[in-house]
Amino acid sequence: MDGSRSTLIQHLWRLRSDLSRPQQDISVAAQLASRDASLFGSAAEILLHAVGLVAQRLHFLTWQIEMQAWLQKSSAEYDGSPNFNLDTAYGTRREVVELLLRRMERSGVERPAVLELGVYEGELAFHLLRAFPNMSYVGVDAYFNDEFAPGSPQNQLFELVHQHVAKRMEDYQDRAILLKLSSEEALKIVPKGAFDLIFIDADHRYQHVKHDLEHWSEKVRPQGILAGHDFSPEWPGPVQAVFELRKSKPVNLGMSSVFYWYVGVDDD
Repeated sequence: MDGSRSTLIQHLWRLRSDLSRPQQDISVAAQLASRDASLFGSAAEILLHAVGLVAQRLHFLTWQIEMQAWLQKSSAEYDGSPNFNLDTAYGTRREVVELLLRRMERSGVERPAVLELGVYEGELAFHLLRAFPNMSYVGVDAYFNDEFAPGSPQNQLFELVHQHVAKRMEDYQDRAILLKLSSEEALKIVPKGAFDLIFIDADHRYQHVKHDLEHWSEKVRPQGILAGHDFSPEWPGPVQAVFELRKSKPVNLGMSSVFYWYVGVDDD
């Protein structure tokens, strides 16, 4: 938990710095507005940016504090825990994953290969495909829920969503493919070490999450990223799987319930 405390302290210092900025920005904005009425819009933009920055930092700190308390409680329940680190990335699920790929770019990965398990409407997929013109993408989703009968309204909806996403994916057919397969079926055809980042957001039941984390890890290149979604109190399946599989090992937690680690790093 030391990494979590360290990150929290860093952001408390940043908040202190941020809180001193609005006073300076207000002074600048007032000077602009008093000199020329036409500059009022610019002054307003300066103020909005300052307020937004402080609001973002406060939101982030609230998340940090809540996570610290929940992780401490959960560690006691599971009799030990991974070595958690709270990532400094701020944003939604897709923004956090985008940042992970930006870091890869800076480390020299020019053409990242990404696989997403659990695509559904493709929000993350299409965001990343737009953001990274050199990225190759494989989406895996059965578009079927075994808790409902074939032909049920629920599975009919899945099929409609699949058709819509597959049609949109045609715009990226030179570097993206959507596989309508179960996790087990896809594991049989995907080669080991083929991806720089795999993002798991499929069946959230404990046994399925544990299975996916164990087996899809082999498909990530050494020092690549295995990531997932919904590490939160609302989803006990991913939480239990991560606590059991990563006890005493590094796990990074980002906002919007994203978790990830680097494959092969400190895994022994």
